[in-house]
Amino acid sequence: MTHDPLATLIKVRQRACDEAQRSLVEALALEDRAEQMSRTFERAIAEETQAATDVNGSDAMVEAFAAWLPGARQKLANARQLLADRQAETLRVRAELTACRTALETVETLQRERKDAAQRSIDLLYARELDDRPIRPERHDPTVSD
Repeated sequence: MTHDPLATLIKVRQRACDEAQRSLVEALALEDRAEQMSRTFERAIAEETQAATDVNGSDAMVEAFAAWLPGARQKLANARQLLADRQAETLRVRAELTACRTALETVETLQRERKDAAQRSIDLLYARELDDRPIRPERHDPTVSD
């Protein structure tokens, strides 16, 4: 049995695709966590803003809110930046997976084309061999009546 380098390359490409798929799953999970964190900070700011603007609220609540808000906004900004970074990483990993799949499909197509070409060559050689055979006259079988 001969060694097919394309079969080996296909296995390597498949492993790369599998790894890229795992990376995408991980990137999506990290992106989701970052998005949840960003939403949590947004909700907290909205809720605290509503509480601080309540007409029945005390001056102490407003002062506490004013002291808390800059830190909360910074945390929200950090969470949004983390989300943007995670989204960019997800896009990068998606592109990597697409490239892996394209590379795999290219090698599989090349392998298929080579197998088809080899089969056509075999078929052509077989046809030539049949064409080169002398044609034997049919023998009349006396047991069969006409």
